[in-house]
Amino acid sequence: MYAPTYPQAMLFPVFAFPAWTLCLPSMIWHFRQANVAAGSAILWIILHNFFNSINALIWPRDNLTEWWDGSIWCDIHVRLQVGSYVGLAASAAIITRKLAKVMDTRNITVSISRGSKIREKVWELVWCWGAPLLLIIVYYVVQPARYMIYGIVGCLPAYDTSWPSIVLSIMWFPITMAFASYWAVLLVYRLYRYRREFHRLVATQNTTKSRFIRLFILSMILSLVYLTYSIYITIAVSLVATDAYSWSFVHDPMRFNTILRVPVHGQVALDKWVQVATGYVTFALFGTGVDAHNLYKKIFIAARSWSSGVGSRAKNMFWSSLSKGTNTTSTASTRDSRNGSVVTDSVAHGLYSVTTEDALIERKHHRSNSDSNPQAQASASARPSFLKQWFAAPNLTGPLLPFFNHRNVREINAHNNKTTTTTTSTPLTTFPGVQAHAWAAENASVRCASESNAVHVIREVHQAHHDRRDSGKEDKSIDTWA
Repeated sequence: MYAPTYPQAMLFPVFAFPAWTLCLPSMIWHFRQANVAAGSAILWIILHNFFNSINALIWPRDNLTEWWDGSIWCDIHVRLQVGSYVGLAASAAIITRKLAKVMDTRNITVSISRGSKIREKVWELVWCWGAPLLLIIVYYVVQPARYMIYGIVGCLPAYDTSWPSIVLSIMWFPITMAFASYWAVLLVYRLYRYRREFHRLVATQNTTKSRFIRLFILSMILSLVYLTYSIYITIAVSLVATDAYSWSFVHDPMRFNTILRVPVHGQVALDKWVQVATGYVTFALFGTGVDAHNLYKKIFIAARSWSSGVGSRAKNMFWSSLSKGTNTTSTASTRDSRNGSVVTDSVAHGLYSVTTEDALIERKHHRSNSDSNPQAQASASARPSFLKQWFAAPNLTGPLLPFFNHRNVREINAHNNKTTTTTTSTPLTTFPGVQAHAWAAENASVRCASESNAVHVIREVHQAHHDRRDSGKEDKSIDTWA
């Protein structure tokens, strides 16, 4: 059977495929940060566009007699579609509700207990995934056929033309969107009323203005677009769902196992294009910020480390095969730290007088030795796997800064001009006045000086230097937007 290939059949997968691949890093970041609602919303959007991109390649033309029956693939897809809209609406409602609680000046939470956090995450999981799962289960009651296959868009669920289809499935989409719209209106009202206290309220909830505004824009778009679409779908189904319900008629074996094939003549439904557009909007909001930039950088570093590790192992296997039994054993013990900082065995026992210049010279010398020694370089490249570095939680253990123990610039010059070499560390010399020591370590406890006639002031700052730089840029741009 001849059927032409329509332009939309070629354009739809081209736009649908990037719409879900670009959202993957944002979804991973939100789930790593335990943002269940935001991560679930992005995951539902990814599932929509994933099937859109694949189905358009499987059924691109209206040659019905040559179509694949979609066994198992469509069985899974239609059930995900039944629960996807309610899952997306519930995720949007929870996001908007949490943002509205941030702007609630009458109920400001200073600290949340661990039990409260767990209950909140469980509640989000119930609404984002439990409610869609329940709709998937009860869909069997109103399922008159196995599924329908449309050209280009692929698998679609079939509903019985009776009132239980509305009560058990269709009406919950607009109801959930109504709750999301209520919280959206309340959020807009509170933003306008407490606009002068916006920065303080956001800071008290341990979040940033950038994340708040991005979530706010996404929740508003989902509430406006999908509320309108849910009302339209409910009205359209209500006009045709006029038959009486009969269990024996709906689940008749001859009809229940039927696969309906429908040509579309090259036309893609508007709701499918809305799903694709939602994917790009999600990427524009969450895939272009500082958090996404840091995740991209981490993924790039992990991929480069993994590729270099594979190349190094392949090279070692090649040379070991040529050695024919010749075993060469070498060990290289290195103690490295983040950004090439100076590392000591213990912060309490090893606060040496080392300047920044000394640390840079030592780092340069260490790199030159590593480049000249291939075995040491191969040992240093033994890093965790690509997936482990991608999905693992951030690890900030180990010192970050070189130690500094000089009162002024003259002491630094005098220290650098000395040519004597010592094998053991000299104890710290204290002077009347003010001294500052900067270091970073895994443990928070630090041993102070032993003099009793002194005042010791300790300030601990737990923040990576690149996070501080990026957050400063983000706050400056968000202040301009606000």
